Amino acid sequence: MLKDFAQFLESDALSQEFEGQLTLEESPFKVKDLDISGPIDYQMTVYKVEGDLEVDLEVAYALDTNCSRCLSDVHRKIHSDGRVLITQGGEDDPEESLDDVFAFRSDGAFPLEEVVFSQVITSVPQKILCKDDCLGLCPVCGVDLNEDPDHHHEAQGNNPFGILQGYIEKDKEV
Repeated sequence: MLKDFAQFLESDALSQEFEGQLTLEESPFKVKDLDISGPIDYQMTVYKVEGDLEVDLEVAYALDTNCSRCLSDVHRKIHSDGRVLITQGGEDDPEESLDDVFAFRSDGAFPLEEVVFSQVITSVPQKILCKDDCLGLCPVCGVDLNEDPDHHHEAQGNNPFGILQGYIEKDKEV
Protein backbone atom coordinates (compact mmCIF):
# COMPACT_ATOMS: atom_id res chain seq x y z
CA MET A 1 0.00 0.00 0.00
CA LEU A 2 1.37 3.37 -0.95
CA LYS A 3 0.74 6.19 1.49
CA ASP A 4 0.06 9.41 -0.39
CA PHE A 5 1.50 12.59 1.08
CA ALA A 6 1.10 14.83 -1.97
CA GLN A 7 -1.68 16.92 -0.38
CA PHE A 8 0.21 17.14 2.89
CA LEU A 9 3.38 18.29 1.10
CA GLU A 10 1.44 21.03 -0.71
CA SER A 11 -0.50 22.18 2.35
CA ASP A 12 0.54 24.65 5.05
CA ALA A 13 0.32 21.98 7.75
CA LEU A 14 3.62 21.13 9.43
CA SER A 15 2.69 17.71 10.77
CA GLN A 16 0.19 14.92 10.28
CA GLU A 17 -0.62 11.94 12.50
CA PHE A 18 -2.10 8.61 11.53
CA GLU A 19 -2.26 5.04 12.80
CA GLY A 20 -3.27 1.62 11.60
CA GLN A 21 -2.62 -2.10 11.59
CA LEU A 22 -0.73 -4.37 9.25
CA THR A 23 -0.56 -8.15 9.05
CA LEU A 24 2.45 -10.31 8.21
CA GLU A 25 0.91 -11.07 4.82
CA GLU A 26 1.27 -7.37 3.91
CA SER A 27 5.03 -7.34 4.47
CA PRO A 28 7.28 -6.72 1.47
CA PHE A 29 9.97 -8.74 3.31
CA LYS A 30 10.23 -12.40 4.29
CA VAL A 31 9.05 -12.26 7.92
CA LYS A 32 7.20 -15.53 8.43
CA ASP A 33 9.99 -16.85 10.71
CA LEU A 34 9.75 -13.92 13.16
CA ASP A 35 7.10 -15.65 15.33
CA ILE A 36 4.86 -12.55 15.33
CA SER A 37 1.30 -13.31 16.34
CA GLY A 38 -1.56 -11.02 15.50
CA PRO A 39 -1.52 -7.66 13.78
CA ILE A 40 1.18 -5.01 14.01
CA ASP A 41 -0.13 -1.70 15.32
CA TYR A 42 1.62 1.45 14.20
CA GLN A 43 1.39 5.16 14.89
CA MET A 44 3.16 7.78 12.83
CA THR A 45 3.68 11.48 13.21
CA VAL A 46 4.95 12.96 9.97
CA TYR A 47 6.73 16.33 9.92
CA LYS A 48 7.60 18.44 6.91
CA VAL A 49 11.24 19.45 7.01
CA GLU A 50 12.66 21.30 4.01
CA GLY A 51 10.78 19.27 1.40
CA ASP A 52 11.45 15.95 3.11
CA LEU A 53 9.37 14.07 5.64
CA GLU A 54 10.62 13.10 9.07
CA VAL A 55 8.55 10.34 10.61
CA ASP A 56 8.34 9.40 14.28
CA LEU A 57 7.17 5.81 14.19
CA GLU A 58 5.89 3.58 16.97
CA VAL A 59 5.10 -0.10 16.44
CA ALA A 60 3.57 -2.66 18.82
CA TYR A 61 3.14 -6.38 18.23
CA ALA A 62 3.06 -9.71 20.04
CA LEU A 63 5.81 -12.28 19.77
CA ASP A 64 5.21 -16.00 20.46
CA THR A 65 8.48 -17.85 20.67
CA ASN A 66 10.59 -20.02 22.98
CA CYS A 67 12.93 -19.06 25.80
CA SER A 68 16.54 -19.10 24.60
CA ARG A 69 17.66 -21.00 27.72
CA CYS A 70 14.90 -23.41 28.82
CA LEU A 71 12.84 -23.58 25.59
CA SER A 72 9.54 -22.88 27.38
CA ASP A 73 6.85 -20.95 25.52
CA VAL A 74 7.13 -17.17 25.80
CA HIS A 75 4.54 -14.55 24.83
CA ARG A 76 5.95 -11.02 24.73
CA LYS A 77 4.47 -7.70 23.72
CA ILE A 78 7.08 -5.63 21.94
CA HIS A 79 6.93 -1.84 21.67
CA SER A 80 9.48 -0.02 19.57
CA ASP A 81 9.90 3.48 18.26
CA GLY A 82 12.18 5.05 15.72
CA ARG A 83 12.64 7.96 13.40
CA VAL A 84 12.96 7.71 9.66
CA LEU A 85 13.57 10.19 6.88
CA ILE A 86 11.51 10.02 3.72
CA THR A 87 13.10 12.04 0.97
CA GLN A 88 12.84 12.61 -2.76
CA GLY A 89 16.55 13.19 -3.13
CA GLY A 90 19.14 10.50 -2.63
CA GLU A 91 21.10 12.21 0.14
CA ASP A 92 24.36 10.41 0.88
CA ASP A 93 24.70 11.78 4.40
CA PRO A 94 21.33 11.87 6.20
CA GLU A 95 21.10 13.16 9.74
CA GLU A 96 22.90 10.82 12.12
CA SER A 97 19.96 10.74 14.56
CA LEU A 98 17.71 8.99 12.05
CA ASP A 99 17.38 5.22 12.01
CA ASP A 100 16.64 4.83 8.33
CA VAL A 101 16.12 6.72 5.08
CA PHE A 102 13.39 5.94 2.54
CA ALA A 103 12.47 7.59 -0.75
CA PHE A 104 9.06 8.76 -1.87
CA ARG A 105 7.98 9.00 -5.45
CA SER A 106 7.56 12.26 -7.32
CA ASP A 107 3.79 12.05 -6.76
CA GLY A 108 4.35 12.13 -2.96
CA ALA A 109 3.68 8.43 -2.26
CA PHE A 110 5.91 5.97 -0.39
CA PRO A 111 5.54 2.28 0.59
CA LEU A 112 4.08 2.35 4.10
CA GLU A 113 4.65 -1.37 4.71
CA GLU A 114 8.36 -1.04 4.01
CA VAL A 115 8.73 1.65 6.67
CA VAL A 116 6.68 -0.19 9.32
CA PHE A 117 8.19 -3.64 8.74
CA SER A 118 11.72 -2.22 8.74
CA GLN A 119 11.04 -0.99 12.26
CA VAL A 120 9.54 -4.34 13.26
CA ILE A 121 12.45 -6.37 11.91
CA THR A 122 15.04 -4.27 13.70
CA SER A 123 13.11 -4.40 16.99
CA VAL A 124 12.79 -8.19 17.36
CA PRO A 125 15.04 -9.19 20.27
CA GLN A 126 17.88 -11.57 19.40
CA LYS A 127 17.54 -13.49 22.65
CA ILE A 128 14.30 -13.87 24.60
CA LEU A 129 14.15 -15.28 28.11
CA CYS A 130 11.06 -16.49 29.97
CA LYS A 131 12.37 -14.53 32.99
CA ASP A 132 15.57 -12.61 33.68
CA ASP A 133 16.96 -15.27 36.03
CA CYS A 134 16.09 -18.29 33.88
CA LEU A 135 18.35 -21.22 34.80
CA GLY A 136 17.97 -23.05 31.50
CA LEU A 137 18.28 -26.78 30.95
CA CYS A 138 20.64 -29.28 32.56
CA PRO A 139 23.47 -29.88 30.04
CA VAL A 140 23.64 -33.55 30.99
CA CYS A 141 20.01 -34.71 30.93
CA GLY A 142 17.92 -31.74 29.76
CA VAL A 143 15.83 -31.21 32.93
CA ASP A 144 14.36 -27.72 33.25
CA LEU A 145 16.40 -26.19 36.08
CA ASN A 146 13.69 -23.60 36.77
CA GLU A 147 11.38 -26.42 37.90
CA ASP A 148 14.12 -28.28 39.81
CA PRO A 149 16.87 -25.81 40.85
CA ASP A 150 18.53 -28.37 43.19
CA HIS A 151 19.02 -30.85 40.32
CA HIS A 152 22.60 -32.11 39.89
CA HIS A 153 24.59 -35.11 38.70
CA GLU A 154 27.46 -36.96 40.30
CA ALA A 155 30.82 -36.16 38.74
CA GLN A 156 31.43 -38.22 35.64
CA GLY A 157 34.67 -40.25 35.50
CA ASN A 158 35.37 -39.53 31.85
CA ASN A 159 36.63 -35.94 32.17
CA PRO A 160 38.86 -35.28 29.13
CA PHE A 161 41.05 -32.99 31.27
CA GLY A 162 41.34 -35.49 34.14
CA ILE A 163 44.86 -36.48 33.10
CA LEU A 164 46.03 -32.94 33.84
CA GLN A 165 45.02 -33.12 37.52
CA GLY A 166 48.36 -34.71 38.45
CA TYR A 167 50.30 -31.69 37.18
CA ILE A 168 48.85 -29.26 39.71
CA GLU A 169 50.43 -29.13 43.13
CA LYS A 170 47.70 -28.49 45.67
CA ASP A 171 49.76 -26.50 48.19
CA LYS A 172 51.60 -24.33 45.68
CA GLU A 173 50.14 -20.98 44.54
CA VAL A 174 50.10 -20.27 40.86
